[in-house]
Amino acid sequence: MKTTEIIAVRPDKLDEDCVLVTLKHYPRSTDKLRELKPRLVTYKGHNQHWYVLPSYQPTPASITRFLSRIVNGREFRHIQLHLEKLKKIQANARATSQTVTN
Repeated sequence: MKTTEIIAVRPDKLDEDCVLVTLKHYPRSTDKLRELKPRLVTYKGHNQHWYVLPSYQPTPASITRFLSRIVNGREFRHIQLHLEKLKKIQANARATSQTVTN
């Protein structure tokens, strides 16, 4: 069984609808024999549309389901509340920077 750890979830600065999720993928027990190390991967997207950064390759279906659960599922509500708070902070920063430049 593959183990995955959520490292970071944050809104994308350029696209308001997108979220950046960084996951740490641990190798399976059979892969440990080959001395594979855990790897960090950042995904960008929303709903069912997720891509691996920086290559923008589509994610596998199993990862897409997991990422969608992080953003929409009830079991990750604490992460969603934190994400909403960060989005409000970004929106306020954008609004204040626009009023300063105007």
